[in-house]
Amino acid sequence: MRDFATPIACALALAASATLGALAPESTWAPQPVAPPARPARIVSLTLPADEIVLALVSPERVLALEAYVDDAQASNVVDEARAVRGRMHQPITAEAVIAARPDLVLLSGWSDPQLEALLGVQGVPVERVLSAQSLEGTRAQITRIGELLDERQRAREVIAAMDARIDAVRARGAARTWRPRVLLFSWSGHTPAEGTLFCELVDLAGGSCASTEAGLSGYAPLTIEHLLELDPDVIVTNRYRADGRARAVVPEPALEDDPRLRTLRAVREDRVVALPSAHLLATSHHVASLAEDLSRALDALEPAR
Repeated sequence: MRDFATPIACALALAASATLGALAPESTWAPQPVAPPARPARIVSLTLPADEIVLALVSPERVLALEAYVDDAQASNVVDEARAVRGRMHQPITAEAVIAARPDLVLLSGWSDPQLEALLGVQGVPVERVLSAQSLEGTRAQITRIGELLDERQRAREVIAAMDARIDAVRARGAARTWRPRVLLFSWSGHTPAEGTLFCELVDLAGGSCASTEAGLSGYAPLTIEHLLELDPDVIVTNRYRADGRARAVVPEPALEDDPRLRTLRAVREDRVVALPSAHLLATSHHVASLAEDLSRALDALEPAR
């Protein structure tokens, strides 16, 4: 234990020095990126989008550990597949816990603590940040990149082809749709996806239009109750999955019809509020195809009789 603790202590000291040095203009220290082996066999994935892609590309024997939310059926699309991997990393994830696993590749989320990445780099651990895709093209690029890292290029192409086949079927159905409803994803968090987001791209493919985009919003835009009443979308999609401030628990959300302010909305009055599977709504991996199909089926069911 003493031999292992010593390099960890050194890494912590170096990271602390780097943090303090950030206050001094002349300090430019940063760990050098470490290249992974040609075919990683001790993979640790610490972000759900990467978990879902990794499990589609490699055999479980090559995966040491996954982020613990992979077992949450409300967030994860690979609960069954993940059972073949024994290791889990629980938040807050520490460098010591990751290094102790002796990985040859670590996949981090875009929002992971930079100090964690620095500490892993000091210890010579290869790290790749996996950002949440904001478009289908971004999803394809993400799968391609992870396929390259894992030496599974052909399998990555197959996963993308299977996703695209499902997306193309949704696109064909959407192109034939005569009713083009204005759709909005509502959350009590006060934000909604708009132009430039994966959700709105999929709504368009399914034959709807994003009410938030039509209103000139972009990205994940703030949405007040007053603005929602003004937009008055034809269809409201709800995502009832909401973790607390530290992503530790699910906080239940009230139904829209329980709020007297929202009962006046067209979608509420005409029973066009749709609760879609939260794991599909949260996906940015190839499982976005499931959300595209959900949206297509929902618009089919809600389309007014001719």
